[in-house]
Amino acid sequence: MEVRITISSLALGIPKTGFGFNIASGAYVEVRAGQAATRHLYGMTDLFSLGTKSGTLGFGHIQTPWLYVDPAKNASLNTASLNGAELEIAVTGALIGSGKVDVVLSKIDEHGQTTELLNLKSVKVPGASGQLSSTSIRNKAKFMKVLPAEE
Repeated sequence: MEVRITISSLALGIPKTGFGFNIASGAYVEVRAGQAATRHLYGMTDLFSLGTKSGTLGFGHIQTPWLYVDPAKNASLNTASLNGAELEIAVTGALIGSGKVDVVLSKIDEHGQTTELLNLKSVKVPGASGQLSSTSIRNKAKFMKVLPAEE
């Protein structure tokens, strides 16, 4: 199985203080069985919020490459578990253009307990991406559509 995460945020978050003002944050989580498979697209948005729920320092935009997920190690990460689930995505690491970031995708249950669905370090991000420190979002994921396989 493979996952690709795209996250963007326009906010003022002060690192390590717990304070932030989020103007707009959004993320897509794409899941596919393999390179030639259709893609299931899930979306999240968070508009005008205070605190640490979502945000970045200024503007952040990251799109990871397709990330291999071992189904044996990540049984909780599947298309059935994402729709309607409260998720938190955190992408940390400063970069301009391309570079490496850490990616954490967590699911939050009704009691506030988290299950880490994905935790990858030093993910190489190609192309036009950038952020000063970290970009995060927390909200309910919504199934959007099934997309055809990429060529």
